[in-house]
Amino acid sequence: MKYDHDRKVEIKRMAALVGVCPISLEQATKMALSSVGGTAFEVKLREVDQQLVWKVKLVVDGQRVKVMIDANSGRVMKAKAETAVSEPVNRDHLPSRAIEPGIEL
Repeated sequence: MKYDHDRKVEIKRMAALVGVCPISLEQATKMALSSVGGTAFEVKLREVDQQLVWKVKLVVDGQRVKVMIDANSGRVMKAKAETAVSEPVNRDHLPSRAIEPGIEL
């Protein structure tokens, strides 16, 4: 029961942060894709060292790549290859074009 309450509080907190974040999920995804290419499969807003960052996970040439985007400026902070991918990320995997239709920066 406590877990559900904590999870709801965290979801509300993240929703509020996303609502006031200058860089949207779509913009962060587009910036990551233009930086390293590939296909996006996961995007999360996180606090890292008291700074909001978008963590965008991509598949690029068979490798998983994590790109961190500053959620205030849109600057690419870091891009790091994680692991080789030998099969689809998940059954609901969508190409990046499905994530960011018509987004213009």
